[in-house]
Amino acid sequence: MLEISQQLKDRYFKYLGIPATVLLVVSLFNLSHPRQKVNWQATDLILLLFLSTSLWLGNVNIQYLLRKKLCTIRKVHVRLIARYSLTIFISYIFSLLWLSVWNYYLHADAFEFRTILWLQAIIIVISMQVASVYEIIYLNRERESDIIKIERTEKAKVQAQLDGLKSQIDPHFILIPSIHFLT
Repeated sequence: MLEISQQLKDRYFKYLGIPATVLLVVSLFNLSHPRQKVNWQATDLILLLFLSTSLWLGNVNIQYLLRKKLCTIRKVHVRLIARYSLTIFISYIFSLLWLSVWNYYLHADAFEFRTILWLQAIIIVISMQVASVYEIIYLNRERESDIIKIERTEKAKVQAQLDGLKSQIDPHFILIPSIHFLT
């Protein structure tokens, strides 16, 4: 199994993914809510960038912690349900908090609660996609690690069988014919 403490080297994925997430949230919201257009200002984008960064890093760190806690569960589907449920819960609570602040302080309660819920749905779907990418990479690494361990075990098993056969052969049996042949 993969080392629990091993984390992905995902710096560039984050550098590109977090701003892309902000742009995706803004685009999806504008496409899905043409009547409730937001005049996105720099402060809105900065708040969304902070929200995306917090959600991304928070969910990734929680996934790492869950790997430590859930590694004893062998059923992958149970682990996935636990991880995704927690991702949804965290994304929901954190985005509700920040979008409520965004609506109240930056837009003077201009948006209905339905609009905030719609933005949350977009954010949760994106969070699930990011969590899926991390989970796919993790499971792929775990599978590769298991394959390497199986190959090593098979090699050790063959070597042990070979050593067992060698120990059964009498060394005098090999030397006597060769000495006889030379004389």
